[in-house]
Amino acid sequence: MDDALQTAYLRFIERYAGIGEPLAWLYTTVKREAWAIRGRRSRQERSFSIASAEGEAEFDLAETRASDCPGPAEQAERHETLNHRRRAVASLKRDERTALWLLGLGLSYAEICRTMGWTYTKVNRCVSEGRSSLRSEQLAEDRG
Repeated sequence: MDDALQTAYLRFIERYAGIGEPLAWLYTTVKREAWAIRGRRSRQERSFSIASAEGEAEFDLAETRASDCPGPAEQAERHETLNHRRRAVASLKRDERTALWLLGLGLSYAEICRTMGWTYTKVNRCVSEGRSSLRSEQLAEDRG
């Protein structure tokens, strides 16, 4: 579940455009990530052995169909990407990171102002600069 939460938070920070209710958007993202993880795990655990008609050999039914599970190379790439994103979030200024996490948890700008004792301008600046830094990191990763 932690993987689903972390991935959903990162997707929220990267993709939420301010349209609609942020908490509902984040909830849906977490739910979809959890479903995807559950689906991958259940496909990996599900292995059926069936005896052939002659009874001579068994084969794994999972090998007879295309698999949606990522292979080791794709899993390693995803792990590397997630680690890069964690480092990018960790490299943000403390206030930027705080503002983005609170926004990701569903707080509005006004609620963040009240919670942190900040002005609206500071919240807006922290969110904008934090997202800009994350986009710059993403562009640098894509080029590199």
